[in-house]
Amino acid sequence: MKVWRTLRYAAPPDVVCDMLIAADFQSRIAAAIEAPECSIVAEPNKVTTIMLIPTAESLGEVAGAYSRQTGVLEWLTPLQNGRREGRLAVQIDRFPVHFSSRIWVTFADGVTQVNYDADLNFDIPVLERSNAQAVADRTSNIIGLNQRLGEQWLRDLGIAHPEV
Repeated sequence: MKVWRTLRYAAPPDVVCDMLIAADFQSRIAAAIEAPECSIVAEPNKVTTIMLIPTAESLGEVAGAYSRQTGVLEWLTPLQNGRREGRLAVQIDRFPVHFSSRIWVTFADGVTQVNYDADLNFDIPVLERSNAQAVADRTSNIIGLNQRLGEQWLRDLGIAHPEV
């Protein structure tokens, strides 16, 4: 199943790219989704986040009340002329789903655009039929949190109006 999402910030691309892999930003996401546990390892051009997250209600019977999610966001190319490419991979323990996304950043007219083109795959086809939309919606909503939380993070950094 495909998941597409585009986020826009009125901020320079280097700041947005740094934000997405910042430990503080990842902590804000964990707090927003009410993750009772979270560990973050930030490296140059990469962040790994392991969270215990509440499972979507419709998936609780399959995955339990909480699921351990490991996400890795990594920049694959340097920022050049306002463009950058990366990837996001997410694994959920005890749940046979794989999420992988190509990410590309563009900058034009003072706006940095972050594009996600993701594939959501299930290892067990019968689970895909009954749960694919719930998992896709949950994943898209978590990516969407980046918009609101990113705008606040950028405001805290001193960028007056990061919303587009």
